[in-house]
Amino acid sequence: MTLALDPQVATAQQMMANRAGPQPEPPPAGDVETRRRTLDAMLNYINNTAQSVAEQVDTVDYDITAADGTPTVPAGTAALPTQAALPSSTCTAAA
Repeated sequence: MTLALDPQVATAQQMMANRAGPQPEPPPAGDVETRRRTLDAMLNYINNTAQSVAEQVDTVDYDITAADGTPTVPAGTAALPTQAALPSSTCTAAA
């Protein structure tokens, strides 16, 4: 199966590429610092300029305590599952 971009995503990417102008040659293999600077600049543009900022965003944080007592905060959860819906384990294998 061939990878195909969603037409709206492809259009947005092409608009950003057109605004950015000609792309520089990629840095040589192993030049991690240049690659990081380039990626950071691109992500900064995309995250702070290319897309509009939402007027209001409502978030809800959930706290979940694991079976061993470790507190965790689930990322990207739409709703906190009920305790009965959470998986459980009786595994006693040594680490």
